[in-house]
Amino acid sequence: MAKIGNRVKETSDTTGTGTLDLNGAPTGFRAFSDELTSADEVYYLIVDDPDSPTEYEFGVGTFTAGTPDTLSRDTVHGSSNADAKVSFSAGTKTVISTALVETFRTIEVTNDAGDVALTVGNTAGSGSTDETASLVFQHAGQPGGKIVSGRIGTYAAAGTEDGYLAFHTAINGADVEVMRIIPAINGLDKGAVLIGDTANSLNVLGLTINQDTDDGEILSLKSSDVAHGFTSETETDTFGLFTKARATNGGLRINAMHEDSGNAEGIFQLYAFTPQTFTTTKTTVNWNAAMEMRVLGHNGAGSYVNATANGNVLSLAVYKGGAQTFIFGVDVEGDTHQDGTSGTAFDEYDDALAVRLFDLHRDAPGLIRSEFDRFVKGNRKTLERIGVLGRITQKELDAGARPLVNTSQLQRLHNGAIWQQYVRTLAIVEELEAQVPGFAAAVQSRLSAARMPGLPINI
Repeated sequence: MAKIGNRVKETSDTTGTGTLDLNGAPTGFRAFSDELTSADEVYYLIVDDPDSPTEYEFGVGTFTAGTPDTLSRDTVHGSSNADAKVSFSAGTKTVISTALVETFRTIEVTNDAGDVALTVGNTAGSGSTDETASLVFQHAGQPGGKIVSGRIGTYAAAGTEDGYLAFHTAINGADVEVMRIIPAINGLDKGAVLIGDTANSLNVLGLTINQDTDDGEILSLKSSDVAHGFTSETETDTFGLFTKARATNGGLRINAMHEDSGNAEGIFQLYAFTPQTFTTTKTTVNWNAAMEMRVLGHNGAGSYVNATANGNVLSLAVYKGGAQTFIFGVDVEGDTHQDGTSGTAFDEYDDALAVRLFDLHRDAPGLIRSEFDRFVKGNRKTLERIGVLGRITQKELDAGARPLVNTSQLQRLHNGAIWQQYVRTLAIVEELEAQVPGFAAAVQSRLSAARMPGLPINI
């Protein structure tokens, strides 16, 4: 960028349009060599008569130290020759370093070492072209960053122009735009923020982050209160983060990070604050709810596609036994699957009576009691002990709380009741066969007629 010298004034006797030989500074002024280094660009003004000039020229030239010192006339900004170079006549000319109007389109601030540290500049547009103003930071002559304010598109009429604000930084010595603030494209008096991108037609009033080919965290939530120590996953003060699920294909992964203290309650929470009225329709085409999860396949061309038969839709895994283990899942047909390897058998109980105890304890509407209920023994503690009901204190019950049902244990209880009844049936048939020969054969015949499998007993 061209420089300006303080109180710089010399004379020259050079004629024509070529480089000027400088004669030196009059008393009270400084020479170009006092302010500049050889090869510096400088703003200049040349006049044939300081009091009543007829020939003049101003612009940007290059100072060269020598014998004599010289000043080339590189770029003319204005002159008495229709803004072209003047072919100066014989006589002594005055040459000064002065601030031109163009000087104030770009202002430089230097540090103590003379290096440019800050540049404020403006690129004037003409008519329908873009116009930008910039604030440029440098460190020891190297790029450090830049803030650019520009206009978008053309000026259709006064007061209709749109502008943007862009933030640049230096990456490996190159100037790179890293963030931009743009106006809304839908006419609203609002704007959007873009990081790593310059436009997003579908996000006109929000935040767009483009991480290019990077596969790290695209959004990190931190707190100085947090120090979870799981630094193989993320930094220790990060309590939440968003990343791509797959490096080159997309998807979203959300991590909630917690310290190894307290208990594992509410580490990841989703709240939905809803109206008072909930939808009650429950069909395959309408099970809209306050909180919904939808898994929708697509063909990569903007259309939905049917899910694969028996495909896995939802899964739940936990770290146990030294590995991540899936413990629950739902498939496309709506079937649920769960890890039941740690289930408990209930052979010491009469499972049918235990199932009846469960129903009696719940006292569900429509429950029909029978004379055989007198054989049902036990209470809530019994159901808690076999794991069908969650444990709860009397105080919690008095406060209106209810124990939750362990459906996995209840299913095991049902299975046990079915098997016990089957064994009892076999025992009865075998005993009757012993007392009434041919009874078992008659039972087998009846079952066959009803297209039911026969009993595995010896006749």
